[in-house]
Amino acid sequence: MKAVRIHEYNAPLQLDEVDYPKITGPYDIIVRIKGAGVCRTDLHIQEGIWKGCI
Repeated sequence: MKAVRIHEYNAPLQLDEVDYPKITGPYDIIVRIKGAGVCRTDLHIQEGIWKGCI
């Protein structure tokens, strides 16, 4: 499946191909996400504002 991920601070996001999640334990579930958004905190993380904290 495709995932947009941060690989380093102050760099463009990258579209990656990642494995589908697998259920490995009796209490695991897989949730289908139909949509997602970006909040200001996501942008701060990408910009490296909290680089030493995370």
